[in-house]
Amino acid sequence: MEILLVPIIILIAFFVLMLASVWKVFQKAGQPGWACIVPIYNILILIKIAGKPWWWLLLMLIPFVNIVIGVMIYNEISKAFGQGVAF
Repeated sequence: MEILLVPIIILIAFFVLMLASVWKVFQKAGQPGWACIVPIYNILILIKIAGKPWWWLLLMLIPFVNIVIGVMIYNEISKAFGQGVAF
């Protein structure tokens, strides 16, 4: 049982770090931070931050297409914050 304890702690720490970082991105964009916790609503807010139309949410629900659309959304979010493509 002790063997599984360390990976679980690392996984929880990683989850908390990701939650805090997305929360901060939402706040910097002028959106409520709690929105990152709500499953479909958080994607809609990310699309809004990226400046894309709402129907991109439907594209995010299609397997394999969502990977390409996700990369495009995160690229637009980095541009919205004044960063480059590789950010």
